[in-house]
Amino acid sequence: MAQNLALIATSIGLGSCQIGAFLMMKKIKSLK
Repeated sequence: MAQNLALIATSIGLGSCQIGAFLMMKKIKSLK
């Protein structure tokens, strides 16, 4: 059970990191 929660938390963390990087790329592109 704890391993499943850790995997879910890790996948959510990676997903939010990817979303954050994607938003940063959009901001940088819109600034140019």
